[in-house]
Amino acid sequence: MEINVVLATLNHELDPDKRSTIHPAPIVIGKNVWIGANVTVV
Repeated sequence: MEINVVLATLNHELDPDKRSTIHPAPIVIGKNVWIGANVTVV
């Protein structure tokens, strides 16, 4: 991976009443994948 890469693993509900509920999930980076600089992976 290059510099300034963000792996964002949390998501939230779209409903404003439920936004405080977060859902963590894994990020899977497969083989032969190139992630450049200044990238956010969600």
